[in-house]
Amino acid sequence: MMDQRTARAVGNTLLLDGIDYQLKSAAIKGSVIVYEAAAEGSSIWEDILIRELFPCTDGVRRGADDLLFITDKGRTAMLRARRAFAAGQKAEAALLHLYGGDSRILDAYGTSYVVRRFPKAVCLQTVLEQGALPPSMTLPLMEQLLDAVELLHQQGLLHLGIAPQRIYLLSGRQLFLDHDCLWDTHLCEEVGSDISNPYAAPEVRLCNLADVGTAADLFSCCAVLFALLLGRSLRQDELLSRSLYRSLLRALEALPSSAAARTGTALLLNRGLHTLPHRRFQSAAELRYALHSLLPLSPANPPAC
Repeated sequence: MMDQRTARAVGNTLLLDGIDYQLKSAAIKGSVIVYEAAAEGSSIWEDILIRELFPCTDGVRRGADDLLFITDKGRTAMLRARRAFAAGQKAEAALLHLYGGDSRILDAYGTSYVVRRFPKAVCLQTVLEQGALPPSMTLPLMEQLLDAVELLHQQGLLHLGIAPQRIYLLSGRQLFLDHDCLWDTHLCEEVGSDISNPYAAPEVRLCNLADVGTAADLFSCCAVLFALLLGRSLRQDELLSRSLYRSLLRALEALPSSAAARTGTALLLNRGLHTLPHRRFQSAAELRYALHSLLPLSPANPPAC
């Protein structure tokens, strides 16, 4: 089916719960349209994202006055999409409350909106442009990333867009995993291919929906770990080489770690970045345990027992 959805016009104002938001950009992502926004009179140091629930179906369309009209045909698709939409907002609100941010879900204009806001923070991509992170920061950040992913998976949701550009470092080195759209674990029919994203799992890039599951998110987590260690993303020639393990081992030679630590890290990444989903880590807990097993081997010269 051709996607005939249209976004609200960039530059227009969207009134939600008595607040006027100026829309600065718009992008269609899965079952939502995502707008970067600024609130009238709010601080310039505030990051605001608005998500408009708008599944891709002939039964949902936008009218001339920007209201969404839902036919009986579109009602099922809307209800199904709203489950993931609302569950994701609930998880997001619980995390942002801890960090001085906010996430609210509002019903307006024939659909639902989520307004996500928090103090402007640096994204991990900006940090990595300065080079790799020290091990003292890498492992705590991976712990927080896995906690966030595990929370989504426990809610029956997939992120499918994990990348340094979606990871923010808030005050106190707290990590926040942002998202445009979340997907139901069992209903990924709207996942679009994203060949350009080096952090996306092969099945997501190729839109091989039958293979998309929790292992796709864990692939992305391992790709982020690679970037944290080396300050760059994994290259396609490395991922698709005859021996991924040897490619990883060569790349990790730059680390000031012991040979045993580099070997252990290469083995972990070799599994986590496998092209076949069933050969990867299947849960955040499993990947977390593998990361913990590397801790005693982290220093280049570990202390004697």
